[in-house]
Amino acid sequence: MKFASRFDRAPLLGLRSVRFGVAFALVVGATLCTSRLFGLHGVESALVLGALLPPWAAVIGARVVVSARRSAAPADATELLVRSVAAGWLLLAPPLSLVGLNALRIRNCDPLQGAIFMVLGPVAGVSLASVWGVVAASLTTRSTLATVLAIGGPLGSVVAALVRFYASPAIFSYGHFFGYFPGTLYDEALQLPTPLLTLRLATLALTVGFVWLFIGHYDVAARRLRVRPTGGRNNGLASMLCFGIVIAMESSALALGHTTSPEWIAQQLGRTLEGTRCRVVVPRELNRDEAERLKDDCDFRVWQMEHVIGVTQRSRVTAFFFRSPDEKRVLMGAATTYIAKPWRNEVYLQLNGWPHPVLAHEIAHVVAGNLAPAPFRVAARWRGLWPEASLIEGLAVAAAWDASDGLTPHQWSRAMLDLNMSPSVQGLFGTGFLTQPKARAYTLAGSFLKYVADTHGWNVVREIYRSGGFATVGTPLPALEAEWLAFIRRTDLPSEGLALASQRFSHGSIFSSVCPHQVANLRLAVQGDLAAQDLDAALKSCRALLDVDPSDTWARTTLLSTLARAGATADAETELENLVGPPSAPAPTIWAAKHSLADSAWRRGDLSDARDRYDELLVDAQSEDATRLLEVKRLALISTEAERQILFTLLVGDDAGPPDSVTAVHLAHELTRMRSDGLGPYLEARQLFFVGGFAEAVRLMENARIAGLPTQRLQAAALRIEAISRFVVNTPAQTSAAWKELAALGGETNRLEAADWAQRIRWRARRRGDSRNPTN
Repeated sequence: MKFASRFDRAPLLGLRSVRFGVAFALVVGATLCTSRLFGLHGVESALVLGALLPPWAAVIGARVVVSARRSAAPADATELLVRSVAAGWLLLAPPLSLVGLNALRIRNCDPLQGAIFMVLGPVAGVSLASVWGVVAASLTTRSTLATVLAIGGPLGSVVAALVRFYASPAIFSYGHFFGYFPGTLYDEALQLPTPLLTLRLATLALTVGFVWLFIGHYDVAARRLRVRPTGGRNNGLASMLCFGIVIAMESSALALGHTTSPEWIAQQLGRTLEGTRCRVVVPRELNRDEAERLKDDCDFRVWQMEHVIGVTQRSRVTAFFFRSPDEKRVLMGAATTYIAKPWRNEVYLQLNGWPHPVLAHEIAHVVAGNLAPAPFRVAARWRGLWPEASLIEGLAVAAAWDASDGLTPHQWSRAMLDLNMSPSVQGLFGTGFLTQPKARAYTLAGSFLKYVADTHGWNVVREIYRSGGFATVGTPLPALEAEWLAFIRRTDLPSEGLALASQRFSHGSIFSSVCPHQVANLRLAVQGDLAAQDLDAALKSCRALLDVDPSDTWARTTLLSTLARAGATADAETELENLVGPPSAPAPTIWAAKHSLADSAWRRGDLSDARDRYDELLVDAQSEDATRLLEVKRLALISTEAERQILFTLLVGDDAGPPDSVTAVHLAHELTRMRSDGLGPYLEARQLFFVGGFAEAVRLMENARIAGLPTQRLQAAALRIEAISRFVVNTPAQTSAAWKELAALGGETNRLEAADWAQRIRWRARRRGDSRNPTN
């Protein structure tokens, strides 16, 4: 189009709003380039640009209209729209170019997906904002009001997203101006979501609707929008059609995944159970007894956390249990990350056995919310508006105190300290918590607050949580950290602690990782390939991971085990040499790799080699579960051929993979007929336990322990399964005795778990008024 008027010939940079906007966009782009995560085209940078640039673009659009009004030569509607959109795209040029060039410095593993996120994020948002700015300014002749109306669109979109976050279970957000907010940093496996595509179809309809509305009803003489009964009718009809599409899609927002609600989630899951303290929402197909156990588990955890923290939970807690991480991501935004919203008295988890391993932690967030101020009811500063993640997560870890892989958070903290992997406690506050790897930050914060609770009292922790800091307690943070450090240095650490910690805490923060989303997606692909027994695909995905990061020990170990399973022993041995180094992978990683090679030797029938490898592995202590499995495999190699074949099928598996639960129960039962010890009943009971056959598991574990189990670890595992099963079948005296016996075996894990179950037994006895319970 040829522009002849003086207004049309004026350069876009002649507008002060454009000059300031371009300068601002340049600063934003340069700032993004300082971060490995935000400095590439992708979901994070698209979100930042989508939040910051559309308000500028809308203001520029308004100023284009205001400038045209002051010009002697009038501009028609098309000219105004073209100039506004051109100015908006001019805003995009500096940050998109800088971030694109930054890929020469920081590797971008999926530039196509990154470019799509940019197009569907800031490009679409800025285009809409530019058109909206022109329309908004044409609704009034007052310049200031025009600017306010224009900027109100993009800012209103952000405010609406915050309201949805606060008023619904959603942690994700979709908005026509800012695009897509995924919700949590800890879910690294991110892909282009389908709802973003449907949202942008609605955005396109909204943009085109505004364009037709403006072209059809902009009065050049009056220099504003006016109803035009003739001439603009067709354009008006076209705009109404576009707006109708937008309205239809907004009315289907729940089905399209643009938003969510507790009612929608409950409908998709299908079953709601009411407890005394909890409302539990579970999949409709879940066995009724399992659902009832989850409901009771939730009731118990509320009671338990009230007593630990020292506060009363005033409202009923709603616990949503999703079928899978994928379903949880679709319905509320978080996949593998467990979430609590204390201000809504809600927790969101996926099914993961019973008792649920993370339920206590999430319930602790909700119960602690009774200490904290509105609006979010979490430890926060600035009148409750700036959450303090170190206190939020630290209190939950401290309240739901347990041991993992045999070590408590105190012991894990000691190991981190010895390995020089531990950030300072003071460094965890503010944004420092989020910049640390999740496992390190959670563990250290929990250990620190548990120490404060044990030495200074939970009343001090409650005051710290209530105020969001340490200003109102008698001892300042540096002094408390010094006390805690002295305590941690005195904490006993098992011999395997350092090796386990070197593996557990080796994963870096998402902010420092290379292509974190691509890596996470490839890991999921590997796991899916292995579950489907597609070894060729698994090998391909492992090699793709190593192309991204050759130091990825998980990928190399998985590649090794897959090669070994595929019979490529020589290649697997080469990968073992790469793991041993230098540089050397963590000892547990090397141990797992050698374990895979030992299994491979058994699979190809070289029993002598397998036995020697298992013997070598037994010398180096690892986690209890891994070592117990190894002991049984070693035992199998010195058993009869028939026994060995059954144990091979159960523990190693052939090319078809592990047997199903029915076959496994049958095989274990056959083993019982062959052996005089309790190994057969133990393995049969384990299978029945995991499918809910608790009464039969009690009988079989009794038989196994009477017959005698060949190792102490098997005895402890049998006692634990029997103790849990006895609780389900409600034999309180025997249940208490079993847990006391397990605690007497020693070990921090046994002691803490036995103490937790003793509380559970007391809670159920009081609820039922059960006089048979010895702890009542």
